[in-house]
Parts: sequence; C-alpha cells; structure tokens
Amino acid sequence: MTKRDFFILVIKLFGLYSIITAVFFTLPSNVSFIIMDFGVTSILYLLAILFVIVALFVFLIFKASQIVNLLKLDKGFDNDKIELGNLTTVEIVKIATFIIGGFLIINNIPVFINQTINTFYTDIQSQAVTPTYKWNWFVNGLNILIGYLLITNLNFVARLLRLENNTEK
Repeated sequence: MTKRDFFILVIKLFGLYSIITAVFFTLPSNVSFIIMDFGVTSILYLLAILFVIVALFVFLIFKASQIVNLLKLDKGFDNDKIELGNLTTVEIVKIATFIIGGFLIINNIPVFINQTINTFYTDIQSQAVTPTYKWNWFVNGLNILIGYLLITNLNFVARLLRLENNTEK
C-alpha cells in the first residue's frame, strides 16, 4: 500500500464515520429542536444542515484523492510504501467498519434499555410519554440497528467505498 492509498483510505473512513455521526446523532437532535419551534426559519435551518451533511459526505468519500492532492499529504516521505503485513485495504476498511458499528451499538444500548424501562414504568403509572422522549428512544434503536447492519455487511461497505478494485502490491 502506498502512502497516497493510505491517506485516501483514512479520509474515506473519516467520511464514513462523519456521515454516520451526523445522520444518527447531530441530525436527530436538531430535528427534535426544530419540531419544537416549527416555522420557515426552522425549515431553512434543517435544509442547511442536510446540505452540509450531504456535501461533507460527497466531499470526503468521493473526492478523497483531490483532498490528498490539495493538502499534499503524500509528499515528504522517504519511501512510498507502507508495510501493514498481510492486511489489504479492504481488510482495513472492514476492521474500521466493525469498530464504528461496535461503537454505535455500545454507545446506544444502555440508553435504549434505560428509555425502554422508563417507558414501561410511565405506562404502568398511566403517565404520558413525551414525543421528544419517543423520538430519542427511536433514534437510539435506529443507531443500534445501523451498528448491527454495519457489522454484518462489512463487504458492502468496502464496495461502497470502491476499495474492492484497488490492486495491492
């Protein structure tokens, strides 16, 4: 693997982590904030957030080689190769995807279980559960599901990042 390939891989993995974090943490918290005060400015704010998230994803995933060129990340090294033993680029992506999926599951299971127990408790006491609480419960469950899907679909993520066709020397 060359230094250039390594930096492209790191940028794409950072882009994947950033889009997952933005879509499943930042966006839901802003959507619940916007729902509280629904108006034209709230809609414009939500559209601006969506635009930034999509632009960040496209830029980091699909323009990684241009980022390496712009920042000259592959210049100034004594040799051009990185020795990672028997690990290929695809295997590194799979390991990183597994770690990201694991973080999603580990960070959200305690909150999800806590909110589930609290929901049952408030239901037993005949109290109403707030829409914000339901939304947060849904988002935590969705994060667990996405983490599970990332872990079980490692090959798909590698193909999504277009790393299957890279040749290793």
